[in-house]
Amino acid sequence: MTPIRTRLVVLVALASCAPALLAQESPKPDASPAADPMRGPTISEKPKPATLVKRDMSGNVERLETRPEQAAIDLLALTPEQRKPIEDLFNARLVKVNKLLQENYEIILKLQAARQGGAKPAELRPLIQEFRPAAAALLSPTLAEQVSGVLPEDKRAEFKRIVEEYTSASVAQDAAARRGPGASSLEGESGKAERPRAAAAGAERAELGLLLRELGRTLKGIVDDRKQHMEAFLKAIDATPEQEAKIRAITREAAEANRKSGGNGGIGEPTQEAKMANWRKILDLLTPEQRKKAIESRRG
Repeated sequence: MTPIRTRLVVLVALASCAPALLAQESPKPDASPAADPMRGPTISEKPKPATLVKRDMSGNVERLETRPEQAAIDLLALTPEQRKPIEDLFNARLVKVNKLLQENYEIILKLQAARQGGAKPAELRPLIQEFRPAAAALLSPTLAEQVSGVLPEDKRAEFKRIVEEYTSASVAQDAAARRGPGASSLEGESGKAERPRAAAAGAERAELGLLLRELGRTLKGIVDDRKQHMEAFLKAIDATPEQEAKIRAITREAAEANRKSGGNGGIGEPTQEAKMANWRKILDLLTPEQRKKAIESRRG
């Protein structure tokens, strides 16, 4: 074989092997996100801590429709077994709240009206002083302390953080509202000395405020429940507008008499004799057919 022919054979052989050699030597592209030069840095977001503090468009704290301690429990991912003693505690408290409301109805009404009417601290103070002894058992130990005592130990710190964050935000907002726009907080050495006492007073006010809101919700629940029963009864008997007005008047008069007499706590159920007397007054307004419907509705 001539030298020229030999070189041609070698070149052809190398050309046929080139793709395989290139495939072996060429590095494979890295498909991982970090290898993409056009991709930005990967940021792993930490989960945000659970919170009850939500603010409206004005930056004000949105008030909860329940106690913060109850709302915080829903954020702790407890097992049914862990929740049971806490639910028992809440149920026992509900009984105590109802009893407090029934036995102190008049002063609680005055307090609620004063708070809703924007009464000044000087106007609220005598009402609170009158109310506080009756409420002492529900103010100390605080509900948060009671709940913490039955929580699993590994859940207590998170529970405390969630509740204190909400109450602190609420207390700060209430304090700012009391001071009014442009007012300054405690300053200077005298202010520093007063801060621990102010903090303690603020914590007590917060617990009292939570209790008063709790009582307000309980009272509203009682009123709404009675209103629903009345509406259902009037609908069941097909009451005429005139009959409806008279039945409502009988009910209002009975409630007022019950409050004045202090019967079963004022807002509790009236005596059986009072119930029967009111029932007879209502039946006297009805036609025979309506009386049948009224009796069926009452049984239902």
